[in-house]
Amino acid sequence: MSATTQSQPTRYTLAIDDMSCGHCVRAVSGALGRVPGVTVRSVAVGNAEIEAPDGLSVAAALAAVEEAGYPVRIRETSPSNGTATQSACCDSGNPGNARRGCCG
Repeated sequence: MSATTQSQPTRYTLAIDDMSCGHCVRAVSGALGRVPGVTVRSVAVGNAEIEAPDGLSVAAALAAVEEAGYPVRIRETSPSNGTATQSACCDSGNPGNARRGCCG
């Protein structure tokens, strides 16, 4: 007989390059939201906060963001606690927007 123990997930702050607007935020939010086991706490231009139970889930989250077209790396980890808010912005003067069809 085996017993299952649940540990508290870890919060990860991700640094995400090449994001510039609300479209980018929605693309990253969607990519992260489809990763099993990952809870998306917030996504904003340039970063995201997620909670994941293990390294495999984090690796899958990083791969999903990369697959969506955004370079990503882990900036910080911490035990999960508290809540975060979601925000978005649009910098229509950024030439990268045209590449992703953002902001117009």
